[in-house]
Parts: sequence; structure tokens; C-alpha cells
Amino acid sequence: MTSQTEHFSIHASVVFQLGENLVTDATQALLELVKNSYDADATYCKVSIDTSSVTPGGAGQITIEDDGSGMSKEAIKRGWLTISDSPKREFKRKKLTTDKGRTPLGDKGLGRLGTQRLGAQVQIVTTIGDGTERTVLINWNAFHTGTLLEHVPVEYSEKDSLASCGTKLSILGLRDIDLWRTAGRDSVRKNLSQIISPYRAVKEFQVSAKFDGVDLDLYEIGSKLRNTAIVTYSLNFGANPETKEEELAIAGKVTLDYIRPDKGRKEKLLFDDLVQIDGGEAFFKYLKTLKGESRFEFTRVSGRWWVTFGTSRSIDEFDGVEALDGVIASPGPFSGEIDYYGLGKEMQAKQNVFKDASDYRALIQSLSGIRVYRDGFGIRLSQDWLQLGRQWTSAPSYYGLRPENTMGYIAITALGNLCTSLQPASYLNRL
Repeated sequence: MTSQTEHFSIHASVVFQLGENLVTDATQALLELVKNSYDADATYCKVSIDTSSVTPGGAGQITIEDDGSGMSKEAIKRGWLTISDSPKREFKRKKLTTDKGRTPLGDKGLGRLGTQRLGAQVQIVTTIGDGTERTVLINWNAFHTGTLLEHVPVEYSEKDSLASCGTKLSILGLRDIDLWRTAGRDSVRKNLSQIISPYRAVKEFQVSAKFDGVDLDLYEIGSKLRNTAIVTYSLNFGANPETKEEELAIAGKVTLDYIRPDKGRKEKLLFDDLVQIDGGEAFFKYLKTLKGESRFEFTRVSGRWWVTFGTSRSIDEFDGVEALDGVIASPGPFSGEIDYYGLGKEMQAKQNVFKDASDYRALIQSLSGIRVYRDGFGIRLSQDWLQLGRQWTSAPSYYGLRPENTMGYIAITALGNLCTSLQPASYLNRL
């Protein structure tokens, strides 16, 4: 009787199966590559999509270029050529940060797997500023040949270079090239604007994009647009500096236009006679007499805003939040801003962002929703994860936030919010 040891081998097609399961679509694949630039401490990331070029991999090309730290040969072998190995995972587990104070956003190797969903080949040109430029070429089509993974060749070369640190990644031969051409600039612009926060740039990190040689003006929600909101909220959850207890603090401002009826001639005339006639002064005095008013601290102000208000609740005042061994599970510190816009004809006429009111309405509806951003990058959630629509249709009061009129964000960080990004909803839904 003889015995010997054997070992597992992996078919090359497994890489495609991993990519299909872990990277849902082209937008996510692009996002993961931009995250890689952020993780490399880059100050910028340039995304260029060219549907007309012809490359060795086929028609179309996507290029992602940055001035990050670059990769050594060892980093390439571990980060790109060793499946499931991720130095970033260990980095985050130890709560370490990069030289620029960033916590890596990627740790599952989605960047490399996402490239095979985008195109037939990926070429990486990188340097760490050591006088050597390293080039890697991966032909994803070779993974369909029926061979074992270790038999799929990966081209690697080096040459002298005086370039400073940085990486240029090119995806050659776009899959679904006809879809890219059909979608066009507006679709790409919209998708990128939804996954990269339009409210605030990631600190020391800028993303720009081109489509077929034309610069894409990624959506930015600046002060000019936000000044057309009729209600605005700011949210902050964290430790109160005085009590040291975790609490959610909310401050808001509202204009008289928020309570103005948007339908019915009779209702509008009644509003003008009872409320608008004195700038809402009498109505404000009435609000001050209502039960529970003191909790919201309504304050009359002058100018565009009619009333400001604010309130706060400690973490143990929320009903139904999760607990572990009797201790309330804290989501970690987060902040947010939420704006509500009037989209009736009268309100559209007052806006000063676009000459055409229909463009204003289209922008609001295109970016509507309250999104969650981790260090400036979008986390995919359902469009109405706060269930504003259900609250709007079931609430006894006329006043509420229509999902299609509402824009905002919740900002979390990879370092400060180690638990699921959905947990802030447990608190916001119970306000």
C-alpha cells in the first residue's frame, strides 16, 4: 500500500465567477478603482472613457490615472496577483491610517476583479518614484481557456523612469461597448455623481472625468442650489462634550413657502390673508403656544428663513434600537444635511440656478434621495431607505418630506463607523 498527498487546484474561470458575484455592474467596478486611488493617498484621480478608440483588447478604453504612492513589484504580486489577499484588511483591523490620515476603503480585491467586468484586458503602469516604471498586462480572456489558474500568463516588465509616484490603469476592449455608446455622457455623469459625494469633496482628493474627450462636469450641490431649499436640516450624532453621552442633535431652518399650499386657489388666498400678510408673525406666536414646542426651540428669524428650530435626543431615548448584551449598539459618529425643495410652478419660478425651470426640477429629481457616503464615496442603499414615501402617504399631517423633493446625505467614516452603514437609519427613522 502506498500513500501520497495531493492538493487542490483552481480552474482559471473561478476568477470570472468571483467577479460576477462580487461586482454587480460597471458603476461599482469604476467606483472600486477610484477607491484604490484614494487608498494610495492620491490627491487626484482622472477617469477617462473613450468609446471610439481601438486597442489590442478590442474597441473602447477606460483609463484611471492618479498621483498616489504607486506600487512596487512586491505590492503588485500581493495586491493584484494574489487572489483574496488584502494588506488593506489587516491595515484596517489594526485601525491604522495612511500617511495622509486615510483609512483604506477597499479590502476585498474588488478593484482587480472589477476590471474583468469592464474590459478584456487591463494594463497597469506604476512607479513608486524609485527610478523604475513597472508595467503589468492581464488578458482576462485567457481565463476562459480551460487551464488552471497558475498556468495563465501575466506579462510583467520594467524600465527606467524619472517619473514621480503614481499609477495609470487602462482597461482595453470594453465589454458591452454598444451600451457605453448608447448611455452617453449624461448617463456616465449621473452615475459618477451618485457614487462620489456631490456635497463635499473628499479631503485632499479630487475626481475628474472625461467621456469621448469631453470633460464631464460632475454634479455639485453648492450654496446657490441649496439656497433655493425651503427646509434644511443638519444632523450630528456623537458624544456630547458636556455630558459625554451619545446623542443626536438636529438643527433646522424653514421658509414660509414650506407651509404654503401648492394647490387650490381658495387655500392659497386663505394662506395669504392669515399667514403671509404679516410675514408669518402671528402664526409663529401660535406655534409657541403648542404643547411640546419647547422641545424644538422654535426661534423667529429675519431674512429668507422664517423659523429656526433644534432638538436633541440621547441614544437611550430611542425605541427599538439594537442592543448587544443589554448595551445599546452605537453606530459611531455621523453627520448629515438634508434639504427639501418646492417643485411647484411658483417655487420653480423663484429659483435662480437655471434659466429654464424644467432643468431645475430635473436636477432635483435626478439627485433626489438621502445618500450615505463613507469618506465621500457612496454606499449603495435602496432609493428610499428612510421610508419617507411611506411616512408621507400615511402621516396625518400635510407636512412631510416627499422623497422626490428631498436631497441630502449622511456622512460616515471607515475609521469611525465600523458597524453596518445602515445603523444610522435606526435612529433617523424614530425621530
